[in-house]
Amino acid sequence: SSSAFDCSTRRNEIRYDTPEWWGFIGSASWGEDDIWSASLRFQKEWDNWKVGAGYAYEGFTDELVQNGGGGVFFQGFKRDFKEWAGSASVIHKPTGLFVWAANSNSENDDIGAEGVFTGKAPPVMHAWDIAGGISREFVWNGVGPGSLGATTIWGGYTQDQDGLGGFTRTTVSSALSGTISSYAVWDGEVSAGAFPGIPFKTEITSSETTKWYLAIDQAIDSSALNLYAAYQHIEPEVKLVTRDPSFSSTGKLNNVPITLDDFDVFFMGGRIQF
Repeated sequence: SSSAFDCSTRRNEIRYDTPEWWGFIGSASWGEDDIWSASLRFQKEWDNWKVGAGYAYEGFTDELVQNGGGGVFFQGFKRDFKEWAGSASVIHKPTGLFVWAANSNSENDDIGAEGVFTGKAPPVMHAWDIAGGISREFVWNGVGPGSLGATTIWGGYTQDQDGLGGFTRTTVSSALSGTISSYAVWDGEVSAGAFPGIPFKTEITSSETTKWYLAIDQAIDSSALNLYAAYQHIEPEVKLVTRDPSFSSTGKLNNVPITLDDFDVFFMGGRIQF
């Protein structure tokens, strides 16, 4: 899976869900200071088909930065996030064939969030994922009636553009009740030596990660157990710029050439549901 499609959290909000109408349910919420969101979900089942989909938008503006359990006010500072995402899936029940797709987007307009060299806000993150496979009872336990559990085999492809989270500096601070608190603001800074062969500070201005994967999951219903194995092939790309005089004596903004190696991941394990 990809973190680009997991932005769930708990918040203090007021929420309203509409009554269900032909599979559709609308939702809207508001709370904190200030977060508002709206979504539309759809779920419908016919004789041979089951379909589910949803799309949502969230706006997040806040002068209070949450550190642990409390909020700290920073003079002149305001968080400003916009996120919109959705997914859809369909399964053919007689055969177990299914397809699933998702899209995720995030825009960061925080005051103070600007590139250390470019002075620009981070680019809008776009990510999408599509997968398909089959889920049905292939393996019989050989002891009594019924199967061992559903076997699910699937594969997919993911592309994540400009998911630049983690490149931050701590620049905003405030004293409250004698305690100095701070908040990390995005600036795209990459420390000297972070990448081999680049011994000076740079700024990451864009990125792209593509991934294709194959996986299998075997359910063992009698033990509430799932056994799984997965393989992923990942291809990362980044673009860097710098004004470091050791790279160029012009003082102008310069592109820094960099090549990242592709890599492969294989993992397996089990999960017991209590």
